[in-house]
Amino acid sequence: MTSRFRAFFVAVSFLFSGLIASSALAGSGGGPVTLGDFNADGRIDVLVADDGVLYVYATAAGGTTVNATESATIALPPAGTVVRAVADFNGDGRADVLVETDTGNLYTYITDANSGDGTPIAVDIGLSGSPVALPSGYVVAGAGDANGDTFADIYIRQEFPENPSGTTFLYTYLVNSDGITVDEANSGSPVTIPDGWSIDSIGDYNGDGRSDVLVQEAGTGTLYTWTTQADGISFQLPPDSGSPFGLPANWTWGGGGKFVSAKISSDLAIQNNNDGLVYTVVTDATGVAPDNAASGLNVGGIGDFTVAGIGDFDGDGVADTLVQNSSGLLYVFINTGPTAQSAQGLITTVPAPFAIAGNVGF
Repeated sequence: MTSRFRAFFVAVSFLFSGLIASSALAGSGGGPVTLGDFNADGRIDVLVADDGVLYVYATAAGGTTVNATESATIALPPAGTVVRAVADFNGDGRADVLVETDTGNLYTYITDANSGDGTPIAVDIGLSGSPVALPSGYVVAGAGDANGDTFADIYIRQEFPENPSGTTFLYTYLVNSDGITVDEANSGSPVTIPDGWSIDSIGDYNGDGRSDVLVQEAGTGTLYTWTTQADGISFQLPPDSGSPFGLPANWTWGGGGKFVSAKISSDLAIQNNNDGLVYTVVTDATGVAPDNAASGLNVGGIGDFTVAGIGDFDGDGVADTLVQNSSGLLYVFINTGPTAQSAQGLITTVPAPFAIAGNVGF
């Protein structure tokens, strides 16, 4: 671990009066949910997958039902293909899908610009393509706009035990404006990840238009935010980077999103593994410290449901809470703030053998 980043890993724990919560990321088929606005209507949609089929449930006005007209199968990838991220890779305001084939090649499905507005969501195969082959021993960690150019970039990490020292590398591929090629010359490796640390989320936690990296230390539960510099491949030193809080035992990370309408940066959602309570941790303007007064209980009494994703389902600028259970039920709480909801409802039931697809990323 280099001295440049040694100070990043100082455990700071905030107990929030015992209400700290975390959320499981498991989907109905064992994979975490992937959300994105596929039709540019300002509402988050839900991607589900079976082996060889990608399907999008478009969200209807109000955020608690499905728009059947615009929901559709968007791609029929080769068997063994895995969804790795959903993000806007070509900057047109529509979510695209990054997948990995069973041979380790990455492929980006670019969403058709004519999707939505009363027509089924579709992929433009002519614009889609393969940005890069994963180096040996690396896996996709997520996607986000690392350098603020409006095009989502690809984060990869070295997979232990490829490196027997236990230290793994994080590398950022900066994506070009076509969404399917990478800028090799300006891409790079910003940091090493010490043994016992994992990447939890990619999101803009300080509101500067560039995605940051949220990591967690397994032994202490400490969450740490690496805020990104203008080059997109290196991180700010403390105090610009830092630890929002530490998760107590039996609490896990659940997702990121903007829970306060006046903010431009992401907050955190977490869930208690024992009683299912979902808690919103609002961060301050720095993205590396909690706003205790604004944080609070988001959702309670949801039984065997776990947080499946955080996203704006009704288009009001405030992130909503999507939960699911093992039967495939998808239920959404429409938030008006960190601790209040205006509506809730059963969006749909994901039919077996489909499962909510991919990695959480904002």
